[in-house]
Amino acid sequence: MTQASTHCPSTACKGVDPVQEDVTPETLAGVGVMGAWLAHAHRCTSCGCVYSSEGAADVLRGYFGNSIVGPGWRSIYGGREVARP
Repeated sequence: MTQASTHCPSTACKGVDPVQEDVTPETLAGVGVMGAWLAHAHRCTSCGCVYSSEGAADVLRGYFGNSIVGPGWRSIYGGREVARP
């Protein structure tokens, strides 16, 4: 995973600026996640949310390995679009 310069779209991180990481498609495919959006996936190092950049918005996809939801993958169904600042 490499660090990215985007902001976390989760309301859990509102008002803070945690480090964002690019997530490789292989990393998420290894835990059973599939989809074309994997090529544009990012992960917040604070809340663990995984989201994809889709045009001018970010779409929350799930959570991957954080202290709140635990290890592994947790899906968010019907991802919420969040406009970038």
